[in-house]
Amino acid sequence: MSSNRQPQGGSYSPLEAYWDAFCEWRKREILRAQLCRLTDGELMDIGITRGEIDYVAINRAIDPRGAVIAP
Repeated sequence: MSSNRQPQGGSYSPLEAYWDAFCEWRKREILRAQLCRLTDGELMDIGITRGEIDYVAINRAIDPRGAVIAP
């Protein structure tokens, strides 16, 4: 669910906003955990360092090398 979407009733529920935020947080945590399991060599292969894992997990649409990734 997107936080910009309104349900058919025309009102936006705060619970839906909390759910959207929770889902985004879970996606970040899953990505962070997956990246942390990689070796330094594997991280180098995809162009990031261990120190950039948190940045990459939080900013999934931004390439740490400066290129913009399509969402």
